[in-house]
Amino acid sequence: MKQEEVVKWFIVIAIIYLIYKVIKGFSNAVTTVTGSSPDLQETTESELQQLNNIGINPTISPSTASQYADFIEDTSLSLNTDEEGIFNVFRALNNKADLLLLQNQFGKRRPNFSFYAVGLNAFLKQDLNNSEINTINEILRQKRLPQL
Repeated sequence: MKQEEVVKWFIVIAIIYLIYKVIKGFSNAVTTVTGSSPDLQETTESELQQLNNIGINPTISPSTASQYADFIEDTSLSLNTDEEGIFNVFRALNNKADLLLLQNQFGKRRPNFSFYAVGLNAFLKQDLNNSEINTINEILRQKRLPQL
């Protein structure tokens, strides 16, 4: 093969790969629009039911959890992330059921500069720096909640 043919094949393969990534990213974007993925939603709902069975219920409503999830997404996608506002969301959670409800309402959403929709923990880890993640984890640790 001549060098020109190798370059042409490389370009064709690269274009096919990029088309694949765009299509895959689009399917994940559909998940973002619907608000969650079935697997994530089933998992958090199952855990919420288990907590409910032992008498631990969310202290926030699903609509409040949804507002918190939308706030986290909106502020993270803006030019100036409101880290203190995100910290306040986690300060408002009182038990594991609240955290699971927030994760459930967040579902999978696509962070900036990403083709893939991810859950709340991964979303925050892509947007916030280590110090800010540590602050959230400290808030959760003080409430004896699972950390990010």
